[in-house]
Amino acid sequence: MCETLPEELLHQIMAMCHFIDYEAFAHRSPEQLFAHRKETARLLLVCQRWRRVATPLKYEMAIVTSEAEASVLATILSRGRVGSYVKKLRIEGGFGRALRTILSKVPNLLYIFISLDISSEAKVAGLCAGLKLVNPQYLVLRDRRVLGNQTVRSVVDTLITCMKTLWTNVISYDHPYDEWVWLGQEFDNRQYCARTQRARDLARALVHIPKLQIVHVPRAYYTSEYDVVLKAVKNPSVQRIISWMPWQDGFIVPLDRYPRLRDIIYLPLPGPWLRPTYAAIGQGDPASLFPTTFGFCTQPHKLKRTWSDRWSGDRWY
Repeated sequence: MCETLPEELLHQIMAMCHFIDYEAFAHRSPEQLFAHRKETARLLLVCQRWRRVATPLKYEMAIVTSEAEASVLATILSRGRVGSYVKKLRIEGGFGRALRTILSKVPNLLYIFISLDISSEAKVAGLCAGLKLVNPQYLVLRDRRVLGNQTVRSVVDTLITCMKTLWTNVISYDHPYDEWVWLGQEFDNRQYCARTQRARDLARALVHIPKLQIVHVPRAYYTSEYDVVLKAVKNPSVQRIISWMPWQDGFIVPLDRYPRLRDIIYLPLPGPWLRPTYAAIGQGDPASLFPTTFGFCTQPHKLKRTWSDRWSGDRWY
């Protein structure tokens, strides 16, 4: 029966099998993506027709987790049109010169994920040079270990330059740092200074991205003076600030100074939902669900810490 299906229909069916949503792509761990890649690889083994249809879909999302993988992928993408298939690219560190080759061969790249878990011994010249060759729409950053070395700083500086001057297509930015999770914890002074500086520099860069529409943050209901939320709201093109974390215990957001936050801060609604569902904190009337779900205040106060193991261990760090 499969042999009689029109190729266009077969392509649509396989596209659904290969589809990866934003949450899976942006997750702190690539394990889900590895499992998905292994599962869909079986489609290539059915017959030559399936292999021809599925090959472009296979390369729509690429992951680089080592220098060896970077070298292999650079060779593959240099063959014919393969590089033009890549739309989502996830780079888990600095892996030598091959990253420049990879980034130079993906003209249709839409999503890019950069992990800042980069050791001081890593060679990032290829990554820094390659980042200047692409112009993605979606940027996802993650920084689990928060290493305080100059190697990471050079990558962050390159990202900020790209965000402010070179990447004219960026409409979505996913911030890696959560102000709340650092309160009350003891960290190495160098690590703390590096993390603070990176978080503030990246947040300041958001004001200069002309087409930026969506900013993802760990939690949008807690803000400090230099928080990414208060920088993003100053960009008139930003339409949504989406919180990964659901509301817990209250808000510390300066609604008096930034009333626009009511319309652009979006929080996950209580589930269960088949897919995550969000709503702005200013939506609804007093009889609706939102005021009872999203309580907030304009004056800082001490909140009960409810950062769960599921989120701290599974989502971010």
